[in-house]
Amino acid sequence: MAFTPLQYDSGKLKKLVAKEDEAISKFDALQFDDGEVKRAVSGTVNVRFVALESVASAADGQEVLALDVRGVEFEADCENETAQDQVGLANALNDHENLDNTNTEGSGEDTFVVAQLVGAAANKKVRGYFLDKIIGS
Repeated sequence: MAFTPLQYDSGKLKKLVAKEDEAISKFDALQFDDGEVKRAVSGTVNVRFVALESVASAADGQEVLALDVRGVEFEADCENETAQDQVGLANALNDHENLDNTNTEGSGEDTFVVAQLVGAAANKKVRGYFLDKIIGS
């Protein structure tokens, strides 16, 4: 399921050029690499977009429809079971499709703030927002 947007304005949609040969799935967190997007990896701190369509293997110059994450609430999958003490904390990405919710806030890799839990702890789901980080500031 990855990072599913709950509500957003249509003006937040944008076509971005995907990195050649990159496989992107719908709702993957994206990062920039030399002006093109690819799936975010563990440790990515500057997530600006989430994919709204899948691309099996991007051809040179192929575009992917993406959503600007600023101000959008997402339902996110987590690596571990959720707990109430995670609410209000920032978490790092485990990879392009889930959070490393091990309460390691302050690691320098935090990118997503948990606003609330979704369902039972075993569901491993939360709602929250991506942080608006500027690298180097």
